[in-house]
Amino acid sequence: MPKAVSTDEMAFVKQYMKDHPDEEGVKFYNINYFIQYAGGSYDEYAGKTMLDQNKAQHSVVGTNQMDYIEINGKHINDYNANFGPDALCQNLPMVNPAYHDSWGNVDNTKYDSYKIYKISYDGQDCYYLGFDYKTKKRSGEYYDGDGVYNDYVIKLTPADDTTYGNESQGGDVNTTFDGEVEVNLSVNAEKSEGDYIATKLSIHVRDTTDVEVFIPATAEYYCQADDVNVVLSHKLNAAEYNNVTNSNSMNYKIAGQTITFTVAYELGGIRVTTSGINAKVLKYLRETYGDGITFEVWNYYNSSVTINGATSDVTRGMLKNQFLNNSTVKFTANPGQYVNAFGSFNDYGGVIYEKADDAGVRTPYTDKACTQILDAQYWDRLESDPRYYVIHSTVNAWDCVVVPTDASYTLKATKLYNKIYQK
Repeated sequence: MPKAVSTDEMAFVKQYMKDHPDEEGVKFYNINYFIQYAGGSYDEYAGKTMLDQNKAQHSVVGTNQMDYIEINGKHINDYNANFGPDALCQNLPMVNPAYHDSWGNVDNTKYDSYKIYKISYDGQDCYYLGFDYKTKKRSGEYYDGDGVYNDYVIKLTPADDTTYGNESQGGDVNTTFDGEVEVNLSVNAEKSEGDYIATKLSIHVRDTTDVEVFIPATAEYYCQADDVNVVLSHKLNAAEYNNVTNSNSMNYKIAGQTITFTVAYELGGIRVTTSGINAKVLKYLRETYGDGITFEVWNYYNSSVTINGATSDVTRGMLKNQFLNNSTVKFTANPGQYVNAFGSFNDYGGVIYEKADDAGVRTPYTDKACTQILDAQYWDRLESDPRYYVIHSTVNAWDCVVVPTDASYTLKATKLYNKIYQK
């Protein structure tokens, strides 16, 4: 247990947050950590927005109205206005920190009103979770925060090195992504001979959550046959394949834990589910492979269907537009972000690479001594700097939309081939 938070530390942190309102927050990846109440501003809020429907003015001290704290959907016992005991949180990812406002009566639980600071105090870097007070009443009064996250502050002290995200753990651990789940669902391209219609679903889990993807293709359209595998590392060829006939489930042992991957065929569609992903599993994967775990399944579809006595051909476009683009994903715990991934027909991705010579451009997979000859139709000269070239790329038309079932996830940003959702 860390030493008690002193009144001097509380005052220093409160003032630091007030003086640095625009400082970018940091991620906190530990799942076992101590929490300690570190004070609050006790600022009083009034003004023109705090008028009720009768034009009477009200004021409120935000710190006094935060009557409980929540992390990852868990109510933190005894953390309320003016107080919070020194306590240990175990296996609790720092996801969706929130407080409950006891003064307002509209949207009382505030999920998007926090920031985590990394502040140096007394020669040591420490983490602090700060909340900005907001409130709203049906009678008209509201206050939308002042952008200063010091109305209620909790000190966070890691209890060990068990993390669910990507904070550097030394060695060759990949630190290029936060906790996330990435899903790609794509229809195979048409074959000139022996054509068949199939989808490949890839679920990349890089956070402590299990995942369920539902593909709403009804039973007339799919075949109850699949190819399933679990991948720990494509690069190191660490994978397990399910080659058992008529088996739609497979188990895989990771760090002594059993991971289960199941494909269920229902009348309304195909349901793909993972189970068993926990902090111990993810920590092992991070340290061993620098990544999470990937689940892959190929599903197959009929070339024609007979409905109400009428037979019709099944096309990729019909299947994609009518069923596959309505696919959904849900989680047992909220990941840091969800990525609906879309691919490209080539590996160049629109990224700018230095031109190696007049014959070609450098590729991202080779060192500067190597070149790949690439026809001029695939790139343009960058007008702002003629030393560089922009590589053409095309989004795969057969990639499908897979959206979260939880409506509180919204599309926050898009990269070239990704749709990124955050809660």
